[in-house]
Amino acid sequence: MPMQPLPTSQPAFSLLPHLSHRSTGLRVPPSFQRCRAEPNPGLQQGWEQDACFLTPLSARKTPGRSRLGSKTPVFQLPPRHAALPTASVRRSALGPLRRGPPCPGAAGRAAGFPSNGPCRGGAASSPRPGPGPPARRLRPTPHSSGALPAAGMARSGSVRLHGEAAAFTAALRSLVNNPQFSDVTFVVGREKREVFAHRCVLACRCQAFQGMLSQAPAGSEGEGPPGSVPPQGPLVLGNVQPEVFLAVIEFLYTNCVTLNSHIALEVLTSSVEYGLQDLCKLCVEFIKDTLSVEQVCEALQAAVTYGQTDLQQHCLAFIEGYTAAVVRTRGFHELSDAVLARVLRSDRLAVDELELVQAVRQWAHVSSAVLERPVPEVAALPVRELRLPLLAPSELATLETHNQRDLLIPMESIAAAWRSHALRKGSGVPSRLCRPRQGTRPRDHHRLLDPHAK
Repeated sequence: MPMQPLPTSQPAFSLLPHLSHRSTGLRVPPSFQRCRAEPNPGLQQGWEQDACFLTPLSARKTPGRSRLGSKTPVFQLPPRHAALPTASVRRSALGPLRRGPPCPGAAGRAAGFPSNGPCRGGAASSPRPGPGPPARRLRPTPHSSGALPAAGMARSGSVRLHGEAAAFTAALRSLVNNPQFSDVTFVVGREKREVFAHRCVLACRCQAFQGMLSQAPAGSEGEGPPGSVPPQGPLVLGNVQPEVFLAVIEFLYTNCVTLNSHIALEVLTSSVEYGLQDLCKLCVEFIKDTLSVEQVCEALQAAVTYGQTDLQQHCLAFIEGYTAAVVRTRGFHELSDAVLARVLRSDRLAVDELELVQAVRQWAHVSSAVLERPVPEVAALPVRELRLPLLAPSELATLETHNQRDLLIPMESIAAAWRSHALRKGSGVPSRLCRPRQGTRPRDHHRLLDPHAK
């Protein structure tokens, strides 16, 4: 059936209802029918652009057929646009579309389709860019989630990839205390053991070493270019053990450390001195996991000295569970008066008060000999935390006899304890000194010391 002539003054969208398989033998997509049923300005504009890419199969060069020899033209998208969604085709590289008079001799343009340029030989051909504005680059259609795929992200920016950390650590570990390529030497400990290192590694990993290595030796000021590292001889570190210093060097090179119970506290001290917070955390975790009766007091002293609150609480909890064994250790006798007083303030110590008094007396004599100070002076702070009213009258009398030898406990404290027995109440004594501990053996007068007892 011949095509019916259509008015050409109307836009392409207004002509679409005339296209049907009955009038022209064309296969019209269902979306054309939806446009006719429900007009939509945005959709109309989209189909106007899509219409320029509809090309009959008969217009292609196929063997055995002429360019216009197909009886039933079938319209479809050109191959380079067929795989793209409609939203992408609208923003294709063919540039803006121009609406003008149809090109004679082509069935599609006679139907009112806009043209992008002159036709060839009067046959329906694929649209070509006109002399208008420069072509626009095709953009990918956004995903429903609004994010580009992984490949798009990789092309849009730089991505940092990581190799095997174990191989890198092993390579750097081989440089620890290796004289090859070393440019700085330390003489460590009383044994004067040489430890070899590399300035660049120490300086970039630790500010303390950076300052140490940047200092010029005496008499060498002004030598060398500005910013250069002055030549130095061996650096002497006599107050640290070689094993401890090697553990610090190992951490600086590999970010790992090898610890044992003999050097853990010393490495913790060095980590604080050199400002290595990560190494300090590793030491604290190791000490908490390997805490023992023999070392708990040393760990508590170090935790208080260096402000490690978490380690302090862990050590106090350990002492509260094993108080009877801890008070007999050497570490207990080496505690400072402030740390010992802190331990004696606890209500959960698992030991009787009489044993605590004896342990404090031994501690006071050791501290007096070390500090060369009188016993009453070194023990003034811890003695205030002893709970003398918890002792029975016979025990209090024995204590007063022993106290005449070293004057460990002030007479005022003993008098206050006797007063509580005479009045059968904790009168004139702080309430915390009348409160039994977890390990205190019960005595008959304890119920009289309870302020809530009737």
